[in-house]
Amino acid sequence: MQSELTGSGFEIGSPRHESKRGCHIILEHPEAARICKALKQEAIIPDYREPNMIRLAPVALYTSFQEVYETVQVLKKVMDGRLYENYENKRGIIA
Repeated sequence: MQSELTGSGFEIGSPRHESKRGCHIILEHPEAARICKALKQEAIIPDYREPNMIRLAPVALYTSFQEVYETVQVLKKVMDGRLYENYENKRGIIA
């Protein structure tokens, strides 16, 4: 994921050491609220956390490697196409 999103302004917010993290990943970005809204339009449901975090939670029991790859590709599409700019950068009624 990190190499695929280089230059997009993301920081990994999850602990790097495997014993310190769960099954979710936190991506930090100044446009996080807008990016979450754009992902929802692409049928990916992230969890927005104030002030700048996108939480994605692939569940090992039923999320395939292919689905993780496809999610990263959609995230690249949102960033490369600047699709997030169609949305306001604030939390909506439903995050």
